[in-house]
Amino acid sequence: MSKSSTRVAFALALAVCAAAGLAAQSSPASGGYKLPPKVIVDILDAAPTPTVIVAPNRRVVALLERRSMPGIAALAEPIHRIAGARINPRTNGRQQRTGDGIAITLKAIPDGADMKVVVPQNANVGGLAFSPDGNHLAFTNTRANGVELWVADTATGQSRLVTGADRLNAAAGEPCTFRRTSARPRRPRRSKTC
Repeated sequence: MSKSSTRVAFALALAVCAAAGLAAQSSPASGGYKLPPKVIVDILDAAPTPTVIVAPNRRVVALLERRSMPGIAALAEPIHRIAGARINPRTNGRQQRTGDGIAITLKAIPDGADMKVVVPQNANVGGLAFSPDGNHLAFTNTRANGVELWVADTATGQSRLVTGADRLNAAAGEPCTFRRTSARPRRPRRSKTC
């Protein structure tokens, strides 16, 4: 065989292999979107370990349960990239890059008793903070149009909306804190800096 016919044969073999590889990779007509095996899906959808916050009086622990990942709709929402932060203009809060907070459980440290906190329907809970005396738990709930402030009684688990029709500014971090001597949460006068 001559040198040129060897090159032609090699090029032809390379072209056939490349075409076969592309056909194997891009065959949407043969099945469309492919899911990984069920074992992999179960691992990705498994509930993450709850976020744990201990009350200042060391008598109760708050456990925030989350979904494993944010939904595609939450990731597709428009954001503004400002100084390294990703701000959602509709909620005036940070882009959520973890799964939604769906439930809060209070666990008494002395006896281990569990109590569910009453959260809003279709909750997207975050920003948990205990009052200095540990008798109240503040949390935020992110809605489509803003971030709400809720306060729960740690003795009963009952919660109430504090902000009403107003919404919090959560663009610069945690939108509220408790005063050191108060059981009522307050909004910071200035945005916190990190």
